[in-house]
Amino acid sequence: MQGLTDAQGLVPDNAYMVVYIPETKSALVHRVVNRANNLSATLEYGALPLIAGDSMPTYDGSSVDVPETGVLPARAYSRNGSGIRFPLANAWDVNDMFYTPDDYRRTLMHVIVDVHPAITRLDLQIPSGMEQGKFQRSNVSMGIDRVGTALPRGRVETAFIPEVGYALMVGNDTNINFNTGVRFTYGEYTIESVKNPYTVLDVLMGQRAASWITLPVTYYSNQLQQALRNAYGYEGFPVYPRDARDREESRTQILANYTKIIQGMMI
Repeated sequence: MQGLTDAQGLVPDNAYMVVYIPETKSALVHRVVNRANNLSATLEYGALPLIAGDSMPTYDGSSVDVPETGVLPARAYSRNGSGIRFPLANAWDVNDMFYTPDDYRRTLMHVIVDVHPAITRLDLQIPSGMEQGKFQRSNVSMGIDRVGTALPRGRVETAFIPEVGYALMVGNDTNINFNTGVRFTYGEYTIESVKNPYTVLDVLMGQRAASWITLPVTYYSNQLQQALRNAYGYEGFPVYPRDARDREESRTQILANYTKIIQGMMI
């Protein structure tokens, strides 16, 4: 998260929040009305939901079974299509605590995931099964299975779009088993869309303070596209070069484009 945040890295009430999608060069622009969990922003989840006996591929080209529930074996990583979701009793989806349907469109979950040990390699698939790392455009996939890629270790941060199942990919490139643990720092925000095109332009051009989070999306799937339409009625505002607002003809066209998008919004 960049820009305006509180001491925990979350978005303050009544602040603007931008969710940027690199592949489409577009952004959702929300106002955070309030946060439902103001009194408690952290959740000690426990161990990663790795099940004893499940098979995982290894960086050495073989496979290994999870020795105990919650233990990430040495040299093992998440199999594509079998990334981690976090079960929680009584959640809307008991198998995935962060998944919500499109009628949760006024609620946005912003989550910072800290995994112990902090050396654990991490990656996000949005949606699950869709690797987002790539090299030389799309010639080479750069997911959790590749040793040496500059993936984050120990911490990832994201915002959850309704109707999209995310998957956390984990990797252990050491020679020892990891007894894992997970902490969530999260904001369950009530949001509203910003419907003034001038305000949207100022936020996206950096003229108004806002919190920015970038979704690691380099492959824009049909599922994500449809989910954005179903939840919000639009796929994002195009993000233009900063100098575009200084040219009158460009500014007029941008505002007209934003106004058209705003007319289709659902929140």
